[in-house]
Amino acid sequence: MLVLFEDLHWADASSLELLDKTLGMLRTLPVLLVVSFRPEFRPSWLGLAIATLITLARLTDEQSAQLAELTVVDRVLSPSVIARIVSRSDGVPLFIEALAKAVLENAGTAHASSAPVEVPATLQSSLIARLDRLPTAKVVAQVGAVIGREFAHALLTSVAQMPDSQVEHGIESLVASGLAFCRGTLPDAAYSTLLRRQRQALHERIGRAIEELWPETLDTKPELLAHHFTPPRATRRTAAGRGRTCPSPFGHAMHRCGRTRSIAMSSSRTWPMNDPGTLRTRTAALHLHGLLAHWPEVVTAD
Repeated sequence: MLVLFEDLHWADASSLELLDKTLGMLRTLPVLLVVSFRPEFRPSWLGLAIATLITLARLTDEQSAQLAELTVVDRVLSPSVIARIVSRSDGVPLFIEALAKAVLENAGTAHASSAPVEVPATLQSSLIARLDRLPTAKVVAQVGAVIGREFAHALLTSVAQMPDSQVEHGIESLVASGLAFCRGTLPDAAYSTLLRRQRQALHERIGRAIEELWPETLDTKPELLAHHFTPPRATRRTAAGRGRTCPSPFGHAMHRCGRTRSIAMSSSRTWPMNDPGTLRTRTAALHLHGLLAHWPEVVTAD
């Protein structure tokens, strides 16, 4: 039996734990387990006798050309276009496939060699060009990029301000085009297409939606709300809350984290580790310390 785990560097803690337990069961079974991950990821079982590490080098120019041709198997690309894809992909399979697909979609003809074809200069520009041809998918990708790596479908639908069916269509388009599998590069590409005011507006909508969908977030994850509300709005809202109960989630979060910051920065303070409230406060302080450092005038610590 062959078991394949791809992109282990993206796995969550539960999946990694499952894999660790599975490895312990494979010693006496006729199973080949193949796991792929990036060089910076170092699994705990790497030094075990049953594990063999195989480092994959970048593809040669000949291998890169073959992969590009296989990616566009139903079309014909000229040797010059293949050469440009090879030179710009630097032997990285993901880049080769992305650039080849971008060329294929840009050509839009049965024989791409019959007309001049533009090869994107970078992987990001190829992803942006492909997103531009999928308007609904682009909106979904942009909203997802601003929300973060993980989010609920309800939050995506609320922030995108589109019907459920349209959001589903956008997701399906991302999957069908293969863009959904560019997890390490698509969010950055989608985020880069947004103007600053658009990003701020989306962050504001995300904060509002989280507040409405999960009111308890104010107490359990105040740093999450603090992340999404923009600095100018944060200043106004927090200033309005000084000296009395803060009237907004962000004001509450910032006010609460003002207290936690003063605690976290105090070397003489001792932590009652058995107090759940203190633990939540300490966690919020650690999460928000870097954020508050950029806006020291916003917070007044108790």
